[in-house]
Formats: sequence, C-alpha cells, structure tokens
Amino acid sequence: MKKRKNIILLLLFLIGLGLILYPTVSSWIQDWNHSKAINNYRKQIEAENAAQLEQKKEEARAYNGRLSAADPPKENVSGTQDSAVGYYDLLSFQSVMGYLEIPEIGVNLPIYHGTSDLVLEMGVGHLESSSLPIGGEGTHAVLMGHRGLPSSTLFNKLPKLKEGSRFYLHMLDETLAYEVDQIKVIEPDNLADLQIVPGKDYVTLMTCTPYMINSHRLIVRGHRIATPPPGEEAAPAAAVQVQPQVEQAVWPWILAAIAAACLLALCIILLVKKKRRKGPRA
Repeated sequence: MKKRKNIILLLLFLIGLGLILYPTVSSWIQDWNHSKAINNYRKQIEAENAAQLEQKKEEARAYNGRLSAADPPKENVSGTQDSAVGYYDLLSFQSVMGYLEIPEIGVNLPIYHGTSDLVLEMGVGHLESSSLPIGGEGTHAVLMGHRGLPSSTLFNKLPKLKEGSRFYLHMLDETLAYEVDQIKVIEPDNLADLQIVPGKDYVTLMTCTPYMINSHRLIVRGHRIATPPPGEEAAPAAAVQVQPQVEQAVWPWILAAIAAACLLALCIILLVKKKRRKGPRA
C-alpha cells in the first residue's frame, strides 16, 4: 500500500514538474525552430543568383501594383490557395518569405504567407490582402503575430516598442529598415489604418490585445528609413546563426535538470520511507 502511495506521489511530482517546465522548454524549442527556418532561408538566398532574385522582386512588385489603395486589407482572409492565385509562390523559399528582426525586444522570427492558426503558431504571418513586404512607395505590408502562447513568445513584447523604435525586414538579399511612427489600439473590424497611402512605404506589426483577452488589435506602424550599416544597430545577419546551437547547448541542461529533479524526488521518497520504518523514537 505504501509502495503504491509513493509511486503516486512521484507521478504527481513529475506531472507538476512537467507543467512548470513546459513553457520554458517549449519556448526554447520554438526559438530553435525559428532560427532553423531563418538560417535555411538565408542559405537558399545565398544559393540564388542575382537574376533569379531580381525576378522574384519584380513578381512581388507586380503583385503590389495590383492592390488598391482604396480598400483596406481584410484580417479574416482564409489563407487558402484559391484566395489569390500565385500568392503562395511569391517570395517563397520553403514557405518562408523573409524574416523580421526587432533588436529592441529580441525578436528574430520567420515570415510566412497568410495568417492561418498554423502559420501564427510557427512565426509571423503576412496579411494576404496587404502589400508584400519588399518596400517601395505606395505599399503597406501588415505582419501579424500571436501573444500569450504558452509554447512561444512571438509578439509578447511588442507593446514595449515606442515611437522611434526600429525594426528590420530581411527580404531576399536586402535588409529594409523601418522606424515606428504610430502605435494604436483598434477594433478588429476597423482596419482603415492599414490602408495603402500613396507615396508612403509602411509596414505595420499587429497583434491581439489586451493580453489573453484579445478583444482588440494593437498596431505598430513603421515608415521606411535608410538601412544603417551592419553593426550600427541592426544585428548582422550572421548573428542569427548562433541560435541553432540551442539544440546542442540547451538540451543537455534540460535533460540534466529533469534527471536531477527525478533523482531528488526519489531521494525524498526513500528518506520518508526510511524514517517511517524507524518509527518514532522513545
């Protein structure tokens, strides 16, 4: 009977430990997945020749040229292949179109086509009815990300940005720099602030707010600025290479922590069992 009770206590302890470690461990795993996707993207870009990259840019510019400045983007785009013929082939390298870097809040996230639930669990989603994020006058790209997921941080720290903050889009062989000039909270169906403005080059980052309630949308808009030299503010592209080593550097520590916790639990159970056998002293 006592043995069964000890086993139950150990199982409860391990379940509790798993619940405590889950957010941290899953976040580490997601960080590694993000870094892996980014580095695979960079390798593919490096393997392309200049003519191929320029062709992809021209295709994206043609797509942007067909968008109307009169109609704001729609957040409830289905994200299916039928909604825009050829959309998923534009700027696509194994489904990644580029990556977003926000040094101020430690964000390096791959950008995917569409805003389906699956996409937003993997990284940042591009709002399909908005401009593709390649820059240019008369464009307004909208990038969406989740907050509050237990498995990944994603846009959790987006509210920490302020006017004057900078973020960067790494698209094909270019780095596009943007400076935040507008931060607003809007109703989900009031997307007028996401419209294309003639002559302007905007990118808006969007997430749900308030935290865990998600009744509104936080939008952080940036306008295009000159890209600073590497190392001045934007992290060099090679810096992203560090994070794939998380798999080798972190996993031994995770396994060691779990093993240590199990050993500690076993020691506690054995000590309690030994104490009970001795019984109370006279």
